[in-house]
Amino acid sequence: AFRAQAGVAGSWLGFVLNLVFLVAQFWVGIWPLGFERMTSVEIAAEFFLRCMAVPIVLIMWLGHKLYYRTSFVRTDDMDLDTGRRDFNLPILMAQEVSEKRSWPTWKRLYRYFC
Repeated sequence: AFRAQAGVAGSWLGFVLNLVFLVAQFWVGIWPLGFERMTSVEIAAEFFLRCMAVPIVLIMWLGHKLYYRTSFVRTDDMDLDTGRRDFNLPILMAQEVSEKRSWPTWKRLYRYFC
């Protein structure tokens, strides 16, 4: 069974780091290294080259919404329970350990190193 090692805190950390990287990318686009020696046209070209992904992603997202006519789903309307397996994690982990004990030596060594 899969369990996220960092839990919810890891998700928040990943979200915050993504925001930091986006801000840093935007910052470097506005003030690239050596911008003192660049003309305003070169700075503008550098900015648009570094931030080109933003309008492309937005255009693709909007095109998908318009082409497939999908609507926004509110969190209250989301069904997160249908199809979910109900499991007991300690029992699954014990089964996994007992299964690994029955493996031949070569497979245990392979799994250990690879």
